[in-house]
Amino acid sequence: MLWGLIALASLASADYTPPVYSVDLTVSPQTRWNHIYPAYSSVLKQVIAQALQQLNSAEIFLIANALKLHYLTKETKGEIEGCAAFLDVSYNEVAIMQFLYELLNGCTSIIYRQANDTLVHGRNLDFDFAPLLREMVINVDFYRGTEYVYTATTFPCYFGVISGSKPGAFSVSVDERYDRSETLAFIRNLLGLVTFREGNTFALRKAMETLSTWKEAVHYLSTVPIVAPTYYIVAGLSGNEGVVITRDRWTAANFWYLNSTSWFLVETNYDHWKPQPSDDDRADPAIRMMKTLGQTGLDVPSFFGLFDTYPVLQQNLTVYTTIMSPATGFYDTLVRQNASQVFLH
Repeated sequence: MLWGLIALASLASADYTPPVYSVDLTVSPQTRWNHIYPAYSSVLKQVIAQALQQLNSAEIFLIANALKLHYLTKETKGEIEGCAAFLDVSYNEVAIMQFLYELLNGCTSIIYRQANDTLVHGRNLDFDFAPLLREMVINVDFYRGTEYVYTATTFPCYFGVISGSKPGAFSVSVDERYDRSETLAFIRNLLGLVTFREGNTFALRKAMETLSTWKEAVHYLSTVPIVAPTYYIVAGLSGNEGVVITRDRWTAANFWYLNSTSWFLVETNYDHWKPQPSDDDRADPAIRMMKTLGQTGLDVPSFFGLFDTYPVLQQNLTVYTTIMSPATGFYDTLVRQNASQVFLH
């Protein structure tokens, strides 16, 4: 039954591979992305307009001014300036886009150890306005001059890292840690912008650009003060180098590692040691599918199939699926342009 569902899901989806661009980190922040923007100008303006509709005027004012105080580095400010100038929109409109991940996303991330000991890392990104975002998914290979550094799946004018891999080192994804009190969470996240904390996805970008090993990444991502509670999912090269770091704003609340008896980890948007909410339980079905497929029977196509199966896949919310393996350098993304919704019985 499971294999039939996966096959049906794959046939029903009109998915596509996003374009790949290169960004040179040695180029001025104001211009290093300019070769990407022309293909996305129209949809970018639509996304910015829709994103601003998620916030009232007071929230926009508070976020924009909080961002100016600390949250953004000089380099990120330069990237925002470049995007705003190209699109002929305000700096604040692009700046607020950098904060929306902490407010609106949903995700499923899985790390598994293959029978040959190599680690594979997959993720679905779910977002409130998925149809527009699907039109602007891109893979970016980051360089310093001619030196390749890492690959990330992202969007034009968004400068954090949500999903990425540094071959020979580690891969990362970030899942929001839901707070059922959205108003209280917003206030706390806003305070995080002005108390010398790192943006969740900008911490990932810093890790990708400055660190060289899985251990370094785990240490940094478990200790850096961040704006909002989150889950950092980090895969290394082999063995037990897989972890879900459950983050509070100042410290790590929990570490969940691969071990000799646990060959995979599944994280969505809720603490893994607690019962999953009945109205949004993606973790338990994913765990059942992983066990059914089994360590020896799981390969990249069937792993993609798992991410294309309801409820891991959310028809109106899933933007893309990325599968990556830092040990082999494998990196592949599918945009869920016409995501199917197949029920797992």
